[in-house]
Amino acid sequence: MQKESGFSDEQMYKTFNMGMGFFVICDKENADDILNISKDADVVGEVRKSNATRTVLEKNNKKVVFEGY
Repeated sequence: MQKESGFSDEQMYKTFNMGMGFFVICDKENADDILNISKDADVVGEVRKSNATRTVLEKNNKKVVFEGY
């Protein structure tokens, strides 16, 4: 779909439901244990304290940034 439309990664994430499904948010110390019992799981990010609402999706050295939500 992306190839046919010529949409950038950012346009794809803003236009279509590019959800990942199920998330587990945990302490960094527990991540390896959770990955060991999960099927096809990956660490996809981290939560950091900030004054701004900002979401950064990163995959294959590409970043898509969403500000305000």
